[in-house]
Amino acid sequence: MGRKPAAWFLVLTVILVLVSPQACRKPSRNVLAPEYGRGSQEFDQRLNAAKNKQEYDSFLKERETWLNGLVLKYGSQRLTVEDSIALARAYCDLQRFDKAITLLEPLSRKSEDPELFKAFVNAYMGAKRSGDAALLLGRARTVVKDLKGLAHLYLLVGLSQQKIADAIPLLETALRYPLPSQWDRYVPVAMNVILTYGGLSSEQSRVFLKGLKETYRGVPSILTAVEGKERLLNFIGKRAPELSSSGRWINSRRGVKLSSFRGKYLLLEFFAPWCSHCRASIPLVEGLRKEFSPKGLAVLGVTLFNGSFFDGEVKIEKVGRQKEFALIEAFAKKKGMDFPILVTSGKRVYEDFAVQGIPHFVLLSPEGKVLRFGIGEDKEFFSYCQTLLRSGKR
Repeated sequence: MGRKPAAWFLVLTVILVLVSPQACRKPSRNVLAPEYGRGSQEFDQRLNAAKNKQEYDSFLKERETWLNGLVLKYGSQRLTVEDSIALARAYCDLQRFDKAITLLEPLSRKSEDPELFKAFVNAYMGAKRSGDAALLLGRARTVVKDLKGLAHLYLLVGLSQQKIADAIPLLETALRYPLPSQWDRYVPVAMNVILTYGGLSSEQSRVFLKGLKETYRGVPSILTAVEGKERLLNFIGKRAPELSSSGRWINSRRGVKLSSFRGKYLLLEFFAPWCSHCRASIPLVEGLRKEFSPKGLAVLGVTLFNGSFFDGEVKIEKVGRQKEFALIEAFAKKKGMDFPILVTSGKRVYEDFAVQGIPHFVLLSPEGKVLRFGIGEDKEFFSYCQTLLRSGKR
């Protein structure tokens, strides 16, 4: 009968096994990443080809089962960085964003891999932690050599920020690169935010717009938006044209000419009753008018016949011009807009003042020159008007 091995020998054997090179060696090849990539592609194809909702829901359930199998199989294994990213994406697909964040956090501290930053930002956004996503992208700006592949995330995260000051640097980074076509409609939005709140001078704005034209020279919708902004910039300091469209007037029997306001500051307000942002900006206009009318401010409104009517409460799909005029007149009276308003079917006046969206505001000097434009609920524009009018400058 042999002797039992000594306790110290057993302990030493366990230690040697635990510290052996094979046990400590980092994974040398990717296993999960190719499996996740193939599977995701296959399920995307099946989901896109689904013939009906029942089949689509069935594929979704299969996909969920497959994803759960992946995280169960690989969740406790030592993985390469690429496999860890794939596992994080699988967690995100399952809406388990916190698990993805926990997995990626230690890797992000020392990695320069753009794919890791993509996965991490998507996890943060899924967990509704856009502030953390913004901080992460701020770090990426210092360690990732080429940010082109992350540009759409700078745009997404920038547009989700609640504070304009946090959004500006993210959006500026995003627009340095050509974005994938599915993001085209967001580029003008980011452009407007930068031009309105970015503190750019007229010359800096022109340089910024020139860069956008070069980056997106093959995208007509973006070029149109950029050229509209260039027209606005070129308009500043020049004498405003007369109102070129005819129509009917509210609060004025014969209508008015812009030249009749010489000697006063004139605020032009392009609006529509159906526009919620226009309705929200009416109190801002009224605040200016009440405070500064005695000091030489006049207001003039412009709106279009639309063939329908909606003011947030009353909705009429089709309406004749006479009835629509009466409805707009009643809307103006209800909102306290007792200044001259041109209701027109001609869009020439909109083109003359480079109106791309409403509400659109133009402030004219007492000499009839364009001082500044405002678009949307532009509090910076109204703050500028208040400062100027309170200064008493003529």
